[in-house]
Amino acid sequence: MVVKNWEDHKQDYVEAPPTPDGISVRESTTKPKQVPFCDQPNPLERASLLSVLLAQWVYPLISLGSKKVLDMEDVWPLCSRDSCQALEARFHRVYDPEKSHIFGISPVAMAFAMAFQGELTVVFTGCMLYVVALGMQSYVAQGLLEFLNNEENIFHISSGYWLMTMMTGSSLVAVLSLNYVFFTSARIGVNMRSLTVSLIYDKALSLSSKARQEYTTGEILTLMSVDTERVFHFVAHGPWLIMGPLGFAISIMLVGVLFDFYSSIVGAAVLVVVMVFSVQQGDRIAKLQKQLLKVIDERVKVTSEALQGIRVMKFYAWEDSLAKRVDKLRVREVALLRKFHLYQVINTVMLFVTPTYLSGATLGLYMLIRNHITVVQAFTLIAMVNICRTALNQLPQAIGGYSKAKISFARIDQFLVADEIAVQLIRSSPSLSPSSKQSPIFDLTCDDGTARKGCISIRLMLAMSTSSMSTRPLSKSQMRKSAIMSELLPAPVRPQMPTFSPAAMSMSTPRSTSGSSGR
Repeated sequence: MVVKNWEDHKQDYVEAPPTPDGISVRESTTKPKQVPFCDQPNPLERASLLSVLLAQWVYPLISLGSKKVLDMEDVWPLCSRDSCQALEARFHRVYDPEKSHIFGISPVAMAFAMAFQGELTVVFTGCMLYVVALGMQSYVAQGLLEFLNNEENIFHISSGYWLMTMMTGSSLVAVLSLNYVFFTSARIGVNMRSLTVSLIYDKALSLSSKARQEYTTGEILTLMSVDTERVFHFVAHGPWLIMGPLGFAISIMLVGVLFDFYSSIVGAAVLVVVMVFSVQQGDRIAKLQKQLLKVIDERVKVTSEALQGIRVMKFYAWEDSLAKRVDKLRVREVALLRKFHLYQVINTVMLFVTPTYLSGATLGLYMLIRNHITVVQAFTLIAMVNICRTALNQLPQAIGGYSKAKISFARIDQFLVADEIAVQLIRSSPSLSPSSKQSPIFDLTCDDGTARKGCISIRLMLAMSTSSMSTRPLSKSQMRKSAIMSELLPAPVRPQMPTFSPAAMSMSTPRSTSGSSGR
């Protein structure tokens, strides 16, 4: 009946209009059908360096997205080296939880660094190239200003076209290297996040009973959501923990070459004061982060337990008390979040205005000593201070990410070294006798046959023989257990399901028994 109705109304069916309006993406019937992107290899695997620098490999996806709403079939699959299977193989080759590392570095963090050392080397090389290109750009700007003032520049180039070419080249190198650094670090962060989620998930499935009592559902969910996200943010912004101070040092050296030694010393003092205050802010952020994670774990635990026992909660009318408990935890969490973000904003604003402080202190001392400054020196100083501007913008996020990731790595380390269930071999018992009423179905013992700590021995016995089961009526629950047991046991030792007569079925069913007595 439903099929007939569908055939009758099939002609009235109208397809949805294409999106966006006015653009049709229907392929002509004469054109061959194109293979969707989901069935094609990811172009990033075979993309050249120039294609990655210019983001040319992603242009087909951008072009398709301008014509239609993207679906799952419109996205390429992951690269083979970005899959969780390949990442886990790289991780387990270098992971040693019992080995102690320098500066108390987390074993998981060290394993991540060793597994992705090639990609991290490329990131640091790109950061170095970016800083050198910015330093070159400041000197080219000085040469242009000297050329406009009819002075001899440091390059001894008398053509303005060559100076503009050098400025364009240094700017392109700086921009492309910075974009490549951000892309590569973000890709490493995504891979580490996927790897961390996979490791936590596999570990959660193999926890022993003792270890399972130590971790609540909320703690495991927090590990897989909050802590993995912090690992991603730390890796995405972490290189600036090294490149930031390096950019500061290069900027101070260039200021010393441009002005004098005393001006560079004042600039270095300003940067040292700012860095000390920023490190102290990072410690405060880390302490708040520990308190915040405890509150988040408790809130997720209470919420999960409430959802799992929703029937009991509704039966006893515990909604109000549970809601008050969650509200109290949420109030504490919001208060800690506000304090946490306040510290982060203070740190960000302080580092954002640091170039202004640096320029003011340097120019102020130079004017006190020399009482004279040229236009070329003023604009060159601005260009040199801009070297550390990007580093100062990224450094607060890097410091905050480090403070968060340090706690997250410690939690992940503790979880990954928890006790696991010992993997044992299941084998059939050689003394199996189907005709015996008390014969074991199979044994779960240790490989060497000896009993020791952590070794479980299980012997399943048949409660009754097949002959007794065929004559004795069973209840519905017993029939269900017998069916489940027949699926779980190996094929040679499965008990045969008995055949029941209608009289036995009527005797085993309470409803039919009451009906017969009534008649």
